[in-house]
Amino acid sequence: MPKLRAHAVRRLTVRAIAFFFYDPAAPRGEPTTRVRMEGTFRRYCAANHHTLEQSFAFPQGQTTPEEALGEVCRFLEAQRGAPVLVALVDPFELGSSPQAAVETLLKLDSLNAQVVGIEPGQGSPLPVLYAAIAPPEVQAPQPSQRAKNIREAMLQKAARGEGLGKPPYGYRLGESDKLEAAFQEAEVVRLIFRLYVEQGQGIRNIVKELNSQGHRTRRDANWSMVTIRDILRNPAYVGTYRRFGMRIPRSHAAIVDRETFRKAQDLMDSRAPMRRRAVYHPFLLSGLAVCGQCGNNMIGVTRQQTWRNKDGARQSNRYRYYQCQSRTNQSVCQYHTWRDTALEEATLAEVRRQVLQRPELLTTEPPPLRDAVVQSPPQEGFRRRYLAYVKQAAEGAITLSRLRELVERLRREEQAALEAHPAGTEEGSPFTGAALVEESRWDALNEAQQREGLERWVQRIVVAGGAVTVRLRL
Repeated sequence: MPKLRAHAVRRLTVRAIAFFFYDPAAPRGEPTTRVRMEGTFRRYCAANHHTLEQSFAFPQGQTTPEEALGEVCRFLEAQRGAPVLVALVDPFELGSSPQAAVETLLKLDSLNAQVVGIEPGQGSPLPVLYAAIAPPEVQAPQPSQRAKNIREAMLQKAARGEGLGKPPYGYRLGESDKLEAAFQEAEVVRLIFRLYVEQGQGIRNIVKELNSQGHRTRRDANWSMVTIRDILRNPAYVGTYRRFGMRIPRSHAAIVDRETFRKAQDLMDSRAPMRRRAVYHPFLLSGLAVCGQCGNNMIGVTRQQTWRNKDGARQSNRYRYYQCQSRTNQSVCQYHTWRDTALEEATLAEVRRQVLQRPELLTTEPPPLRDAVVQSPPQEGFRRRYLAYVKQAAEGAITLSRLRELVERLRREEQAALEAHPAGTEEGSPFTGAALVEESRWDALNEAQQREGLERWVQRIVVAGGAVTVRLRL
């Protein structure tokens, strides 16, 4: 007789912890007591084949969410990046406010913890939190029954590990709707991990190597640093399926072995620069200057260099410069690199030369920018962008890791805007030609006003070799 045991389905367990607040005054047997709630979590983990390692239980009214979650984070930090499932009942217990709960969710994600609600159909707590922080006018209307049925069908497909939407580079959808390796793309993925882990090449060099060998992305474009970084971080290549807040290990065939993937994560973490809460200073010419060779933008780049003098003393300095985006992100085109001050001074000199050639421009002020005619307070704009990012993550369009990156960048921009527009600063300063020509008047403007002045006067800055060509709007 055939050995049926050989064909038995192996069920993989996931390490889980329970996080909840209980009512210390609840009578025995009530569902809010610690004993009853722990039993609920044990049954949930048993039904979903999780291993409940520890319960973080806190009495209501005696411990703040921040204090309780501090213990959870210390536990996760001690796991050194090992994946852990954090199960909870109420998403709002993640913070003292819904937005604070979103921040906690991002913090836990950075510690490689997946947060899931144990209530039926809950999954990721982010949609519930988004609904609480979004004002009524931007909240989506209640879905129809048909929409609910479609979403439920998508959730069931995701639970089975079946592909939804465009598969990641290196994979295609097979006949059973499961991800399967696309041979040529999979070879490129293996090459990327081999160059990074075995040969120790950096992301920039990998981009240069792929583009020089003629490899193209799925969109038939050059490779970029962002694309390579996303591939190195994507757990799909070790067979883990992630969608709608679910994470299913060994859902499909792996392209990269787990040890190689783990080494890649360790390398990326070790090479990641230390993030300081420094003030973010935007580049004055961002979006205005383009490369004269390929037409791509000249982007601002900041580098921190450290060295030792002959006497052993450690020195460091920060350098800011503009570089062709094609060269920076795709390792194509040439090095059209300018120190930020050099390019900005050359641009201002050319603008002033053209203005002085036309005396009537000295008393002329260009019209306001189209998107600045009706300008809302900066805080409102940042708030709208924040809500838009959270909504994308709640709908599964972006990962929590990507949401975390967008929120961090948004905060840096907001800090820069607050410093550029301190309370009491007079707005609406004139930008006549004379204000640009007279250095004392120009230097009296803050960074945001200088930026607006250039945007209103300059249409395009073309950087080619050592020359700068400026085209005015007038």
